[in-house]
Amino acid sequence: MKRIPMVLVAMLALLIAVSSVQAADYKWKVLAAFSYVSPMTDSTNSVGDVIEAASSTGWEIGGEWKPGRVFGVELDYLNVTSDIEVNGVVASEADINPLNLSGNFHLFPDKAIDLWVGPTVAFVGFDVPGQEFDDELTFGAVAGLEFAIGKSFAITTGVRWLDLSAEDEFGNGLDIDPFFLRVGAAFRF
Repeated sequence: MKRIPMVLVAMLALLIAVSSVQAADYKWKVLAAFSYVSPMTDSTNSVGDVIEAASSTGWEIGGEWKPGRVFGVELDYLNVTSDIEVNGVVASEADINPLNLSGNFHLFPDKAIDLWVGPTVAFVGFDVPGQEFDDELTFGAVAGLEFAIGKSFAITTGVRWLDLSAEDEFGNGLDIDPFFLRVGAAFRF
């Protein structure tokens, strides 16, 4: 049990040592990542059934443009398929596909370890077999941390929260409020 924390500390120390070699001064970044999505809210329908989207994994691609040192505009697309559970039993699957536009404020610009925070606007598409759900425009928040590996590459991590709910053609609502965690690679130039 004590090996796991020591391994994590050793990996973090290695990342810091490698990333401190050269910090990146970049204008553009492209990224690809694996994402873990955890809905934070359950819903109850008119007959008392508890409806929730299950946690799941997916993928994310995107890019960022930094017109200055501190501010960046990130556009990314996430694809995830989540089980929809009714009273704890899987009833359906839903494809949840947010297209996110974020304003990233870089707190340590041009450093080997880059931390940013900012607001997000998302257009979210839903695809649930046998049901029609409206696409949603929503807002949220984002934070990220990147570890530079040389001038052009980085390990990217990030978290995002969206204030998200969906409604089907009958007016039944599904509160999701997902929390996204991503880990991936970035190419900066």
